Amino acid sequence: MLNEALEIKQKDKIAIIGSGGKTTFAYNLARKNQDKITILTTSTKMYEIKDKSFNNLYNETNANKLKKGVNLCGKIIDNKVNALDDFSDFYKNCDLFIYEADGAKELPYKAWKSNEPVILEDTNKIVGIVPLHLLNHRLNKDFIHRFDEFLKVFKVSENDVISIDLIEKICLKMFEIPISNSSNFIFFNRCDDLKVLNELAKRLKNFKLLAGFLKEEKYIRLNF
Repeated sequence: MLNEALEIKQKDKIAIIGSGGKTTFAYNLARKNQDKITILTTSTKMYEIKDKSFNNLYNETNANKLKKGVNLCGKIIDNKVNALDDFSDFYKNCDLFIYEADGAKELPYKAWKSNEPVILEDTNKIVGIVPLHLLNHRLNKDFIHRFDEFLKVFKVSENDVISIDLIEKICLKMFEIPISNSSNFIFFNRCDDLKVLNELAKRLKNFKLLAGFLKEEKYIRLNF
């Protein structure tokens, strides 16, 4: 279902951006494509995934050793996968390239730095991850990365309610860096409230919207 929802094609280069759930989403997508030569990596840093089914590749010298299955690609430093200096040979030799393009310290929401997300050349699909389980909760630094900056960017105050208006602003901010010729998806994690999802679909017509639950691997299309 995930491949169909994202309209996966040969040689797709897919950036995963946003906040809580990026690594799980990237991992789920990679596992669905073990019949291909699939790369899972990052353009910044991501937490290392311990999985025996991965063919681990840690540096630029191994691009010609890719195998069918999920190839975790990057420099492992302090239990994190760090970006390589050059991915061109890896992309040239794979069928599908999936990468995380920003970090959120595993928190549900974040404020982006001016240079985030870090989108690689020739990326043709971008998937933004936005959790909705905290909708109607009050803003709290315990679940927001760069909390003070978040308040400034979105013109909100501590203890304000997380509203649909704020979720819409987060989605638009996430895709603020323009990327030409990319298909832009948003996945709303941890939500099956059709009233909420339909309202977001009305507001975010320029994106292909998905929703569901990552841990249960449940996905539905909303507007395409």
